[in-house]
Amino acid sequence: MSLRDEYRGVSEALPDVLVASDITSRLHRPVGDGDVWCSSRGDEFDYVETEIALAYGAPVCRSCFGAAMEYLARTPSSPVERADGEEVRIDTPADQLAPEIVDERLDALTAEVLVAVGGRSSTTFHAPVEGDEPVCDASANFARRAVDKTSPSARPCRDCFSDEVVKRYGGRDADRRAVAAVGLDFEPR
Repeated sequence: MSLRDEYRGVSEALPDVLVASDITSRLHRPVGDGDVWCSSRGDEFDYVETEIALAYGAPVCRSCFGAAMEYLARTPSSPVERADGEEVRIDTPADQLAPEIVDERLDALTAEVLVAVGGRSSTTFHAPVEGDEPVCDASANFARRAVDKTSPSARPCRDCFSDEVVKRYGGRDADRRAVAAVGLDFEPR
């Protein structure tokens, strides 16, 4: 399923200019001098006007924009929404959450989280208890970060956060920094 089938409002959120190998081929996020942000290789890429390329039926690269579209679909002020009608919105900014402990796990994201430095464990973020100690007693060399500054692929630890938090933020969408870096066009309220 394409991003334009999965989400409504994709074209309103994309920048005016993207890169593609031609006007009908997959549209990518530009980086540098006409290079693509994702790992797509092949033909030379040129700048194209997004509106014209979309009119020709060019698909939008999921690697470049998929996580950002999911994030925008969860943001109330965004023009993007899920086409299946499922409304999944982020209601409260992470820095305003006041988590309560539920069976020794937190029932909301914390404003700051712990991310293991290096290795595969950096794809999971943990809730801090004291200093750089996580709720789950995992041992690693942790760095403290704002939750919205973690990697878009980072997921909440199942031992630190409740099942509801893991379900809601698992397979997470792009964080605010990644959405801003993509240059998507929406004004938060």
